[in-house]
Amino acid sequence: MKYIFAVFFILFSLQVANAQETTPRVEVFSGYSYSRATTPIGGTGTITPSTNSGSIITGSRADYNGFTISFTENMNSKIGLTQEFGGLYRSGQGSIYPYLFGPRFNLYHSAKFTPFVETLVGGAKGNGNSELLGASFPVKTDNSFALELGGGMDYKLNDKISMRLIQADYFQTHFLGNTQNNLKLSVGFILPFGKK
Repeated sequence: MKYIFAVFFILFSLQVANAQETTPRVEVFSGYSYSRATTPIGGTGTITPSTNSGSIITGSRADYNGFTISFTENMNSKIGLTQEFGGLYRSGQGSIYPYLFGPRFNLYHSAKFTPFVETLVGGAKGNGNSELLGASFPVKTDNSFALELGGGMDYKLNDKISMRLIQADYFQTHFLGNTQNNLKLSVGFILPFGKK
């Protein structure tokens, strides 16, 4: 019971400190993203019959590198609405372009740190390539439902810029009727605009 009381006391103390912080009206994030993803379309893996012409190759895991850009409109110091899009690329394997929207919850604001969690839903476009005799050629393009569940930690450098120390997301897609369960990590910078 004393541990529960201690947790509530700490959270209350953080809320009192938070009352003196200002929240930006809009935050714009831009940064690098890495994903260990199941190759949605193309690459090396299992040859699967396609409902369209020919065959497709799916199922292998690969390292994807790219970018993420997001816009968060803060309703108050705790809740914001986030729009996120980006691109993840793998040479010879293809690309994934997620576009997502959903709520972001700031767990608390301190003078420097803001941990958050978010649930984003939307879609993703997958472009697949396959390699044959050293040449990469397009195989198929598909659009899919996409889901991101995760969170991260922002660090305020000064009033004009913050740094996203880490954002870690469970990133799910459904290319070609199959579910891909992926990990996505992002780091970068945040520009705040306006005050709430």
